[in-house]
Amino acid sequence: MKISMIGLGKLGLEAANVINKSYPVIGYDINTVVAPFPVVNTIKDAIKNSKFIFVAVPTPHHSEYSGSNPTSHLPPKDFDYTILKNVLTEIAKHLEPEQQVCVICTVMPGTTRRELATIIPNILYNPTVIAQGTVAKDFENPEIVIVGGESNNPNRAKLAQFYRSINGESVHLVEGEWEDAELTKIFYNTFLTYKITLANTIHDMVQKLGHGNSDIVTDGLANCTRKISAPAYMTAGMGVGGPCHPRDIIAMNWFSQSINLGYDLFGNLSQIREIQAKNLADKLSSYGLPVVILGRGFKENLAQHDGSYALLVGHYIDGVSYHDPLNNIEYSGDNPVVYLVSYHHDWLKDYNFIPNSIIIDPWRKNLSIPNCNVINF
Repeated sequence: MKISMIGLGKLGLEAANVINKSYPVIGYDINTVVAPFPVVNTIKDAIKNSKFIFVAVPTPHHSEYSGSNPTSHLPPKDFDYTILKNVLTEIAKHLEPEQQVCVICTVMPGTTRRELATIIPNILYNPTVIAQGTVAKDFENPEIVIVGGESNNPNRAKLAQFYRSINGESVHLVEGEWEDAELTKIFYNTFLTYKITLANTIHDMVQKLGHGNSDIVTDGLANCTRKISAPAYMTAGMGVGGPCHPRDIIAMNWFSQSINLGYDLFGNLSQIREIQAKNLADKLSSYGLPVVILGRGFKENLAQHDGSYALLVGHYIDGVSYHDPLNNIEYSGDNPVVYLVSYHHDWLKDYNFIPNSIIIDPWRKNLSIPNCNVINF
């Protein structure tokens, strides 16, 4: 099986070198490139008879947006996809039905469906998760491999198997739609930014206090493997709640101001929490039916409702009702309603849902409730 690499820059050349250990590679670049595999002068020649055609061309920002200088005062901008779209247009002129194009450079969520798939309809989005300086190492031994495409494209699964043949059967592989791949890639990078920013916030606070050791704090947190550096709390659903977390963020907002930290990380977190609660409330209210929230507690199978996100969501809904046996609260009615499954409490299995009601499940557990419309939100 022959592989093509279109674009032999910092990413494409190193990735092609790794692939070339297992499959014959042919490359193309607008610049002269020395490589241990054939490099040809046209895209047409580069893709001839190849099964997978990888595209690793720049999707740049304007030079002002490099991050080397302040940018927060500038209007936000998407990447420039001109080069990528021009290359895809040229590939499309010579593409055979059995060939598969795979974009491995970074694009923003929605770009593949909106712009790239209009050029090559069955395109796959396959962004790499690498770091400059360790591109070859990261491509050969990746933390994650991301494959995105339409579910009816058989080459999506074939590309996943291609990576297993290079990286091993146990490689951590995420396979989904174009948007799944786009979001996974960009949030991988964003997550790292959050971690670095949080660590530096701890250091800033130590400096402002004049006492403490930021390394002791960050090392202590880094080794909390049950929650902080683990899959826990990485499922989207109800927001943070309880008697501690929301209050801690509020108090940290005050503390940041009291020491003149200079930025409002914690105030932003509080605001985001409330906006997300209102978004869910708006979804519930959009059906024009009475809203019943199942459970007032701040987590599963718990009566305690201090700092409850269920109550915060209800704050934004006129005439909201609750049903919660743990708090001796019962909703009675015969007409259809919109239910919110705040958490999957054990008592839900015995609850008699009103027929023809709508059930919103923000945890997407694929509930099966007779005579009701369950929406995994």
